[in-house]
Amino acid sequence: MGFEFQEQKSVETYAEGVTAEELTLKPMILQMAGKVRDQNVLDIGCGDGRYSELFARSGANVVATDLAAPQIEMAQKKHAHQNIRYSGGDVSAADAEPGSMNLVLANMVVPSIGSVEKLD
Repeated sequence: MGFEFQEQKSVETYAEGVTAEELTLKPMILQMAGKVRDQNVLDIGCGDGRYSELFARSGANVVATDLAAPQIEMAQKKHAHQNIRYSGGDVSAADAEPGSMNLVLANMVVPSIGSVEKLD
Protein backbone atom coordinates (compact mmCIF):
# COMPACT_ATOMS: atom_id res chain seq x y z
CA MET A 1 0.00 0.00 0.00
CA GLY A 2 1.24 3.48 -0.76
CA PHE A 3 4.18 4.69 -2.79
CA GLU A 4 7.43 2.78 -2.26
CA PHE A 5 10.00 5.41 -1.32
CA GLN A 6 12.83 2.99 -0.62
CA GLU A 7 13.59 3.02 -4.36
CA GLN A 8 15.48 6.01 -5.81
CA LYS A 9 13.35 6.08 -8.99
CA SER A 10 10.15 6.46 -6.95
CA VAL A 11 11.65 9.33 -4.98
CA GLU A 12 12.73 11.15 -8.15
CA THR A 13 9.36 10.61 -9.86
CA TYR A 14 7.42 11.97 -6.89
CA ALA A 15 9.70 14.99 -6.49
CA GLU A 16 9.46 15.99 -10.18
CA GLY A 17 6.17 17.77 -9.76
CA VAL A 18 3.58 17.84 -7.05
CA THR A 19 1.43 20.68 -8.37
CA ALA A 20 -1.79 19.76 -6.55
CA GLU A 21 0.10 19.84 -3.27
CA GLU A 22 1.51 23.26 -4.08
CA LEU A 23 -1.99 24.62 -4.66
CA THR A 24 -3.89 22.99 -1.80
CA LEU A 25 -2.00 21.21 0.96
CA LYS A 26 1.06 23.45 1.22
CA PRO A 27 -0.84 26.71 1.85
CA MET A 28 -3.04 24.97 4.43
CA ILE A 29 -0.07 23.49 6.31
CA LEU A 30 1.74 26.83 6.37
CA GLN A 31 -1.36 28.66 7.58
CA MET A 32 -1.97 26.13 10.35
CA ALA A 33 1.70 26.22 11.42
CA GLY A 34 1.64 29.98 11.80
CA LYS A 35 4.81 31.88 12.66
CA VAL A 36 7.69 29.49 13.23
CA ARG A 37 10.59 31.91 13.72
CA ASP A 38 12.76 30.70 16.63
CA GLN A 39 10.53 27.63 17.05
CA ASN A 40 11.65 23.99 17.08
CA VAL A 41 9.97 21.94 14.37
CA LEU A 42 9.99 18.15 14.04
CA ASP A 43 9.23 16.97 10.49
CA ILE A 44 8.39 13.25 10.69
CA GLY A 45 8.45 11.59 7.29
CA CYS A 46 10.11 14.65 5.80
CA GLY A 47 10.39 13.12 2.34
CA ASP A 48 12.52 15.28 0.08
CA GLY A 49 12.66 18.03 2.72
CA ARG A 50 10.48 20.63 1.00
CA TYR A 51 8.55 21.53 4.17
CA SER A 52 11.65 21.31 6.34
CA GLU A 53 13.30 23.94 4.14
CA LEU A 54 10.22 26.17 4.15
CA PHE A 55 10.19 26.18 7.94
CA ALA A 56 13.97 26.68 8.15
CA ARG A 57 13.81 29.64 5.75
CA SER A 58 11.14 31.11 8.03
CA GLY A 59 13.56 30.98 10.94
CA ALA A 60 12.70 27.65 12.56
CA ASN A 61 15.17 25.07 13.83
CA VAL A 62 14.14 21.84 12.12
CA VAL A 63 14.78 18.21 12.96
CA ALA A 64 13.68 16.13 9.96
CA THR A 65 13.50 12.36 9.71
CA ASP A 66 12.36 9.77 7.17
CA LEU A 67 12.51 5.98 7.01
CA ALA A 68 13.56 5.97 3.36
CA ALA A 69 17.29 6.60 2.86
CA PRO A 70 16.75 7.84 -0.73
CA GLN A 71 14.37 10.49 0.61
CA ILE A 72 16.96 11.74 3.12
CA GLU A 73 19.63 11.78 0.40
CA MET A 74 17.39 13.87 -1.85
CA ALA A 75 16.46 16.20 1.02
CA GLN A 76 20.12 16.83 1.79
CA LYS A 77 20.80 17.63 -1.87
CA LYS A 78 17.70 19.64 -2.80
CA HIS A 79 16.61 21.25 0.45
CA ALA A 80 19.71 21.69 2.58
CA HIS A 81 19.69 24.55 5.06
CA GLN A 82 21.84 25.42 8.07
CA ASN A 83 18.78 25.19 10.36
CA ILE A 84 17.88 21.63 9.32
CA ARG A 85 19.23 18.44 10.86
CA TYR A 86 18.22 15.44 8.69
CA SER A 87 18.30 11.86 9.95
CA GLY A 88 17.33 8.53 8.47
CA GLY A 89 15.12 6.14 10.41
CA ASP A 90 11.95 6.33 12.42
CA VAL A 91 11.08 9.21 14.70
CA SER A 92 13.16 7.77 17.54
CA ALA A 93 16.25 8.42 15.39
CA ALA A 94 15.41 12.14 15.25
CA ASP A 95 17.38 13.00 18.39
CA ALA A 96 14.66 15.31 19.70
CA GLU A 97 14.14 15.63 23.43
CA PRO A 98 10.55 15.00 24.62
CA GLY A 99 8.72 18.31 24.96
CA SER A 100 11.36 20.24 23.03
CA MET A 101 9.33 20.72 19.85
CA ASN A 102 6.89 23.58 19.27
CA LEU A 103 5.47 22.02 16.09
CA VAL A 104 5.35 18.49 14.74
CA LEU A 105 4.53 17.83 11.09
CA ALA A 106 3.81 14.31 9.84
CA ASN A 107 2.65 15.08 6.30
CA MET A 108 1.64 11.98 4.33
CA VAL A 109 2.93 9.60 7.03
CA VAL A 110 -0.36 7.83 7.79
CA PRO A 111 -0.90 6.53 4.20
CA SER A 112 2.63 5.11 4.26
CA ILE A 113 2.04 3.09 7.43
CA GLY A 114 -0.23 0.63 5.68
CA SER A 115 -2.17 -0.63 8.71
CA VAL A 116 -3.10 0.49 12.19
CA GLU A 117 -1.41 -2.58 13.64
CA LYS A 118 1.95 -1.04 12.72
CA LEU A 119 1.23 1.89 15.06
CA ASP A 120 1.76 -0.26 18.17
